[in-house]
Amino acid sequence: TNLEGLRDHAVKVEEIKPLVEEYTLADGRTVIVLAQGRLVNLSCAEGHPASVMDMSFANQALAAEYLFQHAGELENKVYDVPAAIDDGVAAVSARSSASFGTVNLGTTFTTQDHYLPSLIRDFEEAFDKRVIVKVSQGFTNYLTEQLHRGTLDVAFCGKRDNEPDIAYFPVKHCELALYVRDDHPLASADTITFAELNEVDLHTYRRGTPIGERVAKMLEEADVRGVSLGYDDDVSMGSLLSYNGGNAGALMLDSLGAQLFSNLHQVRVEGIPEHFYTVYMAYHKKHVHSRAVADFIDFVKAYPGNDLIGQVLPTAPAE
Repeated sequence: TNLEGLRDHAVKVEEIKPLVEEYTLADGRTVIVLAQGRLVNLSCAEGHPASVMDMSFANQALAAEYLFQHAGELENKVYDVPAAIDDGVAAVSARSSASFGTVNLGTTFTTQDHYLPSLIRDFEEAFDKRVIVKVSQGFTNYLTEQLHRGTLDVAFCGKRDNEPDIAYFPVKHCELALYVRDDHPLASADTITFAELNEVDLHTYRRGTPIGERVAKMLEEADVRGVSLGYDDDVSMGSLLSYNGGNAGALMLDSLGAQLFSNLHQVRVEGIPEHFYTVYMAYHKKHVHSRAVADFIDFVKAYPGNDLIGQVLPTAPAE
């Protein structure tokens, strides 16, 4: 097709609708060109979608194979496609449209209390255990890097700044409080002030992590000094307190680390915002996700166990 020559002779070219163009010639005649001169039945088809056509082509190919294999047994007449072929194609199509496979999930300690076990149980039951969720442990920075590399499909973690390719969906909030051993002088208190924290051998999260940066900034603004900023997680801090005692205290989230040790007591600190820390479901926006992963993401977004369903997020800075 000499479309360049036709365009040179046309005084007007108008796209009537996608893949349909009208060329108006100088003498008033018009020429309708479909699909820019390409193969029309492939370019301009508006009939059955590919999800239907693939079953039709599969039936045709398997029927042709059947004819070849049974040519000596068949009479010269029209036959229906054998039911075994029809049913087999239908079964394969149904299986391909359902969720099967694995979701590689990474998580911080903050979801490993009741939230994550309940979520995984409910998800696997909803999909008849056709999808298996494999869980690994990590910290926010590490988990985010694994999302970029594609070794994780989804992560439950904090929110890092300057991550335009990572989608974050809030699922859980945690409170920040002081934890001391039952034999600590402050164990009998329900609430203390920031000033009283200066009297405690205080430990908390290290800088360089989303939670650590936020806690450090808050303590600096409250003029709390001499704090050991050395921990990545709550379990390590809880272990320190539980087995060492003395004047030690830990400013940490009310998550798994606090729940593992029965001899720890929570003390609220006046001035720490409610719902201090938000846990997010994170996934890479630009990666191609399997059907199983896409179903898991949708399931989490609608999960009634989320703390933040129907709630307005706190106005604190993003972690």
